[in-house]
Amino acid sequence: MSYQPEPGDILCHYISRSYPFGHAGLVFLEGPMGRPRLAHVTTDGLQLCSVEEFPQGQRVFRPHTLPKNLSEALSAIIPTFGNVEYRLQAKIAAKAGFGMEYFGAGARGRLAKYEGRPDWSGKGVYCSEFTILAYQLACRKILGTGAAEQSPYFIAKDAANTGPHKLAKYLSKHPSFSEVGG
Repeated sequence: MSYQPEPGDILCHYISRSYPFGHAGLVFLEGPMGRPRLAHVTTDGLQLCSVEEFPQGQRVFRPHTLPKNLSEALSAIIPTFGNVEYRLQAKIAAKAGFGMEYFGAGARGRLAKYEGRPDWSGKGVYCSEFTILAYQLACRKILGTGAAEQSPYFIAKDAANTGPHKLAKYLSKHPSFSEVGG
């Protein structure tokens, strides 16, 4: 059985469980026909492509019964990252692989700042940071700032400090996501 992408799917690819670097992306619906596409950040910025273009061997995490309004919010938020710049430097990679990734005051402050951006021109993010921020911002868009963190789909991780490996580990234990064939 081959993988059939659905909106809200999170794809994580990494070399091994002990090597924390890899890649992450997010499936959303694009255009009037609602065609599933993959959004991910590379050295060329935000990329929108077919899921088949993602590295083989990925782990796929699917939200249970993603509400339509959250799917629509994700699809609306992704284009706002259109002018994002890729950032991956040794210091940032170390934070993503080994930093404190819990969702605390620092993460809340950064999320509030990101929420006010009309677009992401000049802002640097990396792949898993983009994926987490898209979910967090979509939850805030439909539920409001206070209620967003109570959503079963809110990814309660510090986006700036969570690499693909830690994101996959978190989602594998998250009660609102299941791992499906990739």
